[in-house]
Amino acid sequence: MLEEKSFKKNRPIKDIISVQDIVLEYIIESGWKDYEKFARKLTDKIVEKQPTTQEELTKLIRDFSHPFYTFNNITKEQFLARFPLKELLHQSRIPRQLRITRQHKTVKRKTLSKKIRYLIMERDGFRCRICGRTAKETKLEVDHIIPVSKGGTDSLNNLWTLCIDCNRGKSDLIYKPRNKEVSPVNK
Repeated sequence: MLEEKSFKKNRPIKDIISVQDIVLEYIIESGWKDYEKFARKLTDKIVEKQPTTQEELTKLIRDFSHPFYTFNNITKEQFLARFPLKELLHQSRIPRQLRITRQHKTVKRKTLSKKIRYLIMERDGFRCRICGRTAKETKLEVDHIIPVSKGGTDSLNNLWTLCIDCNRGKSDLIYKPRNKEVSPVNK
């Protein structure tokens, strides 16, 4: 039975990035595929409906139809089995604090956890998204597609795997692919 803790209605879900990151992290961690559109649409539905209890959020997910479930050969109940309902309801209502402070032209920010780094590298197949080299060939790093210095966030949609050479070459530039083969979006 779900714990019926109601989250105050006067604090609406405003942090769309937190909602989408929680959904994406859960899906990537579970090893499911073809999830980007699903995560975006589920996030939009959660923000639109503003559920205030775990029961309301569970009902919203049960009523949400998407080919993601069929593609991954799972039921909605399997999806909900370990879904972090309480965390999503709580985190999405906490105002996001700026993680960047500028002091003498240096940018201080929170480092990404090892878990997030691993999930991003696993999602990208442990391969550089620009040149395609693998972890066996070179050192891989997790980088921001849109650099933090240019307004990028730590959202999972803004992180990708690059080899050390491509990351140093990219520096704080916003990467624009020259061909369709390599792109910052999941294939």
